[in-house]
Amino acid sequence: MISHYDSYRQRYIDGNSDKGLFKAMARLKYEMEDVLQLHGTAERDSLDGKIDDPYLKAQYTKELKDLIAAATDALQELMK
Repeated sequence: MISHYDSYRQRYIDGNSDKGLFKAMARLKYEMEDVLQLHGTAERDSLDGKIDDPYLKAQYTKELKDLIAAATDALQELMK
């Protein structure tokens, strides 16, 4: 198996270890990327004080809530 090699073990986490913090940090990273993908469009649409596109508003709201949840999980893992 590939995990017998030192170079593999240095890059990848052992399957038996607790991965809570790693998973939380990875999730946080991807949620931030999702928000950033929509942020530019949402920022331009909000120049008049509101987001007019209902799909963009719903999607951006969902992604922000997901980001807050991921950040909360990451913070809880860090505080352990």
